[in-house]
Amino acid sequence: MSLLVVFGGPKKELRTLLTLLSEEYARGEKVKLVLVHQACRLASDKTPDQMLKDLNVETYAVEEDIKEQDLSPHLAEEVRVIDYDGWVKLLEESRKVLSWV
Repeated sequence: MSLLVVFGGPKKELRTLLTLLSEEYARGEKVKLVLVHQACRLASDKTPDQMLKDLNVETYAVEEDIKEQDLSPHLAEEVRVIDYDGWVKLLEESRKVLSWV
């Protein structure tokens, strides 16, 4: 089981969130991050946050939001694109869900 975080804010808020999540990670919690709405811009190949890599956070972006913002050609390779069924599956597999939108 893991902690699933749904994030829809700007990058400056992501840094704050990741600082909080680092405490969860230190306790051995596996963290999965789903980017939605404007936060999908953070999935571009120019923006991956080093802190995400350092914490080994599995990062996902919602396909509909990626398409709506025409970000498909610019995604970082470590970001997995999921549809709504994939999002539901992540929810079902998670012990806790944190929404930051």
